[in-house]
Amino acid sequence: LPASIRPVGWLLLDDFGNWLGHREGEVADLLAVVLHDGDGEPTVELFVVESKFVGEAACSEEARKSRRQLERTMDGLIHRLFNGENPLARPIWLRRLADLMLGHVEPFDHIAGRNLAEWAELVAGGGARLCLRGLSAVFVYDAAPTAENDVQIIGPVQGQAIIRRVATVRL
Repeated sequence: LPASIRPVGWLLLDDFGNWLGHREGEVADLLAVVLHDGDGEPTVELFVVESKFVGEAACSEEARKSRRQLERTMDGLIHRLFNGENPLARPIWLRRLADLMLGHVEPFDHIAGRNLAEWAELVAGGGARLCLRGLSAVFVYDAAPTAENDVQIIGPVQGQAIIRRVATVRL
């Protein structure tokens, strides 16, 4: 995440993915929740993260699997929270997200002038702007140092990072 962004909650999607309409095993690992005022508008940023820790021999296949899990998770969230294809169902999904925030985000005094309950009500009522980003991070534990770039980033909003062992030490 960018240095200026501080998540208020981390949800393990293996535990909560079904609550958001995803089947177990087909969902990314984490959902980070960030609250802030974006250009004066209450904004909830959702960061989806799928990660793998693999050997070099399995890197290509595991990177493809990780990318697919991220894409399925992002597509499901887009369909339920953003798309509006089913305007009758969207409020239900927004309420579920708000309930997850209330139940699993550490309470705080105020962010952008609102407490957690006020943020949750904004989400449930469709009064907060939602943003979605995703990252597939593949950590390669046995890669030999090379002269080429140790970190490979693919894609701006829904990206994939393949991080070789040497780069992991620098993290």
